[in-house]
Amino acid sequence: MAETLRKTYLSTAKSPSGMSYSFFKNLLGVEGVLLFIQFWLGMSTNLFITVPLDGPLNFLGYSGGEEVLAHIVSGILILTIAILLLVYSFKLKNRIVLGFSAAAFVFVILAIFNGFTFILYGQDDGFSMGMAVSFLFAFAFGFSSLYFAGKAEATQEALSTRKT
Repeated sequence: MAETLRKTYLSTAKSPSGMSYSFFKNLLGVEGVLLFIQFWLGMSTNLFITVPLDGPLNFLGYSGGEEVLAHIVSGILILTIAILLLVYSFKLKNRIVLGFSAAAFVFVILAIFNGFTFILYGQDDGFSMGMAVSFLFAFAFGFSSLYFAGKAEATQEALSTRKT
């Protein structure tokens, strides 16, 4: 039974570098909180702020520019965390967690692409929808990664206590 669990959730019982799942899970929690803040800032920006067409990157001089800037900065933080999660999931050597982390990373990239095009093409609602859908998938894959990291951690702990 334990061997089946190990094969299902872990490629190795302990990663070669001795990495634990707790840091990974904490980082996923931070990313989840930032994703919700990002979603709130994005909806607020879309509904209440008009980005100027005469120079969309000069948004700071207009009303609500600080909120757009906060949206951009939180997006950069989310991208940074997504990269860290992807690298860390490689080091954990868990294929399931790696797959979900990679998928979440792809949707973070898609959200950023849709965000840039949203600003550059005059707040086109299609790109706003693309950002929203990308958020949903990034959050879902991040949550799935968190779930399977927890399962792997529990399996790893069960195997280590069984050996002693």
